[in-house]
Amino acid sequence: PRFVFFHVIVNMRGTFSTLSAHMSGSGLSRVRLCVSLSRNHKDGLVRSCSSSSRTFASQSSSSTSSSTSGNTNTSSQHGQALGAKRPELFPKGIKVQKYRCETPEELLEVPPRVLALPHVAVAGRTNVGKSSLLNMLLRKDNLARASSVQNKTRSVDFLCVNNQLVLTDLPGYPDRTHNKVWDEQLAELVDAYLSMSQGDDARFDLRAALFLFDIRWDVLLQDDAFAAFFRDRKIPMLLCLTKDDKVANHEYRSRRVDRIRSDLAWSGPHVHCSSDLSLANSRKGRKILQRYIGSFCLEADDQDEVRDILANAWGGGAKASADDEEGTRKARVEENERRRREAGDDVGGDDDKVKDDAFGIL
Repeated sequence: PRFVFFHVIVNMRGTFSTLSAHMSGSGLSRVRLCVSLSRNHKDGLVRSCSSSSRTFASQSSSSTSSSTSGNTNTSSQHGQALGAKRPELFPKGIKVQKYRCETPEELLEVPPRVLALPHVAVAGRTNVGKSSLLNMLLRKDNLARASSVQNKTRSVDFLCVNNQLVLTDLPGYPDRTHNKVWDEQLAELVDAYLSMSQGDDARFDLRAALFLFDIRWDVLLQDDAFAAFFRDRKIPMLLCLTKDDKVANHEYRSRRVDRIRSDLAWSGPHVHCSSDLSLANSRKGRKILQRYIGSFCLEADDQDEVRDILANAWGGGAKASADDEEGTRKARVEENERRRREAGDDVGGDDDKVKDDAFGIL
C-alpha cells in the first residue's frame, strides 16, 4: 500500500495546535493529514510546506469518511436547534439603535427599519433580570437600565442590533394580582404590540419570545397566566432561567429546574443565563442564547419554522402533545390555587380573573 502524508506549517495568530484526520475511500486506502499550525501574530505567511506521498489503488468499491468540526462551545442538548455556523450577530463593537414607545399610538410611528427586521421579544416578571440579560447579550453596560424598583420599564423598547434583528424589551408584569401602573398603562401597551405582530397584516415580524424566569423563584399564578397568554397567541417561546450564578449547588439547581418546568407545564428547551461573565458557564449560556436568537432570525422565515427549531431541540425531546400540555397547565393552576388558600392567602374571585384575564391583557 502507498500512503499520502502531508505536513504543513502555517503561521497564524494564536497558539500552537495540531489537527489530525483520517479518511479512506475509493482511490485511496488511507490518507493521514497532519497539519501543524504555528501561529505568529507578526505575519500570516506560510513558512513551509513539505509533502511526500505514496498512493495505491483501492481494492474496495465502498467508501467511508470521517471529519472533525470546530468546537461550538454549546451544550450538545441544543445542537440540533442551533444549526450551522452563521455570521456573528453579537460581535464586539456591536451597533445598537434604540427606539422607545410609551403608548400604543407611538407603536404606529416607529421607523421603517424597525418594521423590516425580525423581532425577538424579551418578557418576564418585573425584576426578573431583563435589563441585565440584554446588556449581557449586547456587550453593553448601560444600554438597558437595571433597577430593583418594580415596573421601572414603562415602555416598549426596540433595540435594533446591527441592522439584522430587533430585540423588543417588554415591560415586566407584576408579581401581585393587581398593579395600578400595569392595569392602567402597561397591559394595554403590551397587548397592542402583540396584536400588531399577528395576522396576515401584521406590522411587526415577531418570530419568538424569550420568557425569563428567576431560577430561585416559585411559579405564581401570574407567571402561569402570562405564559399561557403567549401560548394562546401561538407565539414560540424559549425559557431563560436567569440569576443562575446565584445557585451554587448543582443538585439544588436541578431540583429547581424540574419544579419550574413542571409548574409551568413547559415542554420546550430552556437556557441558563447569568450576567456574571467571569464564570465559564455564564459565557457558555450567553453563546447558546445568542445562537438560538440567530436561528430564530437568520434561519427561520416565520413562527412556524421557529416552532420546528424549538420542537427539534434536544434531539426531539422537546416535542409534546398540546392537549397534554394544556391539561397539565390547568392542573398546576388548580394546585397552586389550593396551596395558596390553605396557606391563608385566599384571593377569592381574583384567582379566576388572573387565570382568564392575564392581568387585563386578554
